[in-house]
Formats: sequence, C-alpha cells, structure tokens
Amino acid sequence: MSDATHVKEVLALSLVKNVGPILARQLLAYFKTPSAIFQATERELMAVPNIGATVAKSIRETRALEEAERELPILEKEGITPLTFDSPHYPPLLKDIPSAPLILFYRGRVETIAHTGKRTLSIVGTRKATSYGKGFVQNFIAELKDYDPSITIVSGLAYGIDAEAHTAALEQGLPTVGVLGHGFSYLYPPKHHLLAKQMLDSGGLLTEYPYHREPDAPNFLQRNRLIAGLASATIVVESAAHGGALSTANYCLEYKRHLFAVPGYVGKTWSVGCNRLIAQHKASLIEGVEDLIAALKWEKRTGTAPSGLFFFPSPEEQQLLDAIGNGEPKSFDEIVQEVAFPINQLQTLLFDLEMKGQIRQLPGRMYEKTH
Repeated sequence: MSDATHVKEVLALSLVKNVGPILARQLLAYFKTPSAIFQATERELMAVPNIGATVAKSIRETRALEEAERELPILEKEGITPLTFDSPHYPPLLKDIPSAPLILFYRGRVETIAHTGKRTLSIVGTRKATSYGKGFVQNFIAELKDYDPSITIVSGLAYGIDAEAHTAALEQGLPTVGVLGHGFSYLYPPKHHLLAKQMLDSGGLLTEYPYHREPDAPNFLQRNRLIAGLASATIVVESAAHGGALSTANYCLEYKRHLFAVPGYVGKTWSVGCNRLIAQHKASLIEGVEDLIAALKWEKRTGTAPSGLFFFPSPEEQQLLDAIGNGEPKSFDEIVQEVAFPINQLQTLLFDLEMKGQIRQLPGRMYEKTH
C-alpha cells in the first residue's frame, strides 16, 4: 500500500460520522487496517466492543473515502502536511492522550512539530489580557530563551495571552505552534493573519479539522485538549472563573502533565481562575523560569547545537550536504530538485543536520552550511 493510499484511508476513517478517535483506534486494533474496516460487514463491525448498530451503519454507508479523495489534492496544493497517527512526524506526547486524533494537518516547519516533547511548553490565558499578564509572558519567554533556545511554545492563536505568547516567542527566536479550532481555509481571528504567517518559518499551525471546517465554538474547546497534549507543561497566565484557558488546564490535569498558574491580584476578575487553581492545589504557583525548571528538573541549555568536530555523515547526509553546497543559501524547493529523497525523509535529514551543527536554516526555508 502506498503512503498516499494509507493517508487517504486514515483520513476517511476520521471523517466517518459517529466514529471519534477512541472508537477509531478500537476498530484499528481489531481490523488492523482502515481498508479492512471499510470492507467489513455490519455484523463483523458489531463484533467489536462498543460498536453498535448505529456506528456500524455509519461506516457501511459513509462516503468518507470519496471525501478524502477530494481533500488530499487540496492539502497538497495548499502546502499542508497530513500527519497520520503512525507517522514519524506525529507529535510524540500527543500520542499519549486517549483522544489523540487519527490524523492532524500541519502547515509550517514539520521538524518543529515532529520534535515537540519534553521541552515543549503551552501558554494560555484570557483573551482580555492585561498589561500585567502580557508583561509576564514577555519577560518569562525572554528568560526562557536564555535558559534553553530550543524550547517550543504552543498556544491557540487567540486574542490576548495566546497571541502574546506567539509574538514573544517569535521575538526571542523560539519556535512556536498555533493550534486551530477550524480548517485551513479559515483563520480565526482574521486579525492574526500576519502573526500566523510569521510563525511558519520556525514553527507552524496545527489542526485536526479538514480544510473547509468552519470556526465553531465547540471546536475551540475540543482543540484545547491538543494544546495540553502537545506539551510537557502548561502555564495559565490570566483567567476568569470560567473560560477556555481553564478547559486547557483541566485537560492538562487529566493527562497528568505539569500545570502552573501565575498568581494575580485579589478581587480582579481576570485573576480568579489562576488564584483558584493555586488555592485548590491543582496548579503550582509560578513567578519565573526558575520555578518551571525546578519542577520539571530540566538541565540548562545555552547557545546553539555543537558544530561537531568528529562528525561522520551518513551517505544520505553527505548527499544532502553536497546538494546544499558551499555557495549561496539554497531554498527547500531547490534542494528537493537536486536529491531524490521523499519529502518526509528530506525534512528529517535537514533537521538532523541542523541539530548536528552542520547546516543552518534561514528565513524563507533557505539553508546553508555552517562551515
């Protein structure tokens, strides 16, 4: 089976009405492949635990394969990478949550999302952020950059604290990923188009929704589980007594990830949520980077990756280095034309060479050797 066929079938399974991620994985555990699920009879489907007549009928009568067939060319045209659950680029920590999507859609630097993990931090908060909250985010991320310049910042691209987190990460040169509550044919809020575009060079945008899925309130609450699931820890900066940030916090607790809250002024609406999380011992109080480091037991990293005096390239790495050459920086598209590697392999090789200090990525997905 080709990769394209596998992606189409996984996408189709994710589109079937009444089949969410948990049921889908139960079906896959039983039938082994999406193709076998679509070929099964209603009786065979109902032999799977928790698969009743309604779900079996949905699978048998669905036109999801045709929908997926129409979706894939759009994704390719728009530069969107589908990441199936078994893809090497699927975010590793996200796989651990019970409702992890069967397939994700990503636009940006694939290496960033593929290497999210222990050094990934989610920062969320109210849309009505105050100067106090914004100032904390700016100062915290500046300190974070000095501690470890490879940390990835995740948030939801919303107004307020989310946008401040993405912006501060860009200003400090940290990769940042925005999790969307809709498909890529939209961007909400529209005011953040420029911010979203700037995020693509070092990070990117992620969604579980098909290309044409419109922004809808329940989608944004649903996507909060991804914000919590992508990171080893979440920080709530400002929150009222109820709101999306507390939804993300609850998912964080459910997944047994570290949860932190910034203490706020007593009696202020935007402080109630954080202060309650701390008072109820659901979140650890955080005042600066050292609190985070002590709780997570991180070791300090500074500067960039070592240049590697004793670097011995593999044949594939050497071929890629030869393609980049010693002259002017080359674009990703130019490199694609010079080597015969599949795109996923090429992206992984580029990331590995960058981590080994052999190449550097410049704005606009341009690459050059470091020496």
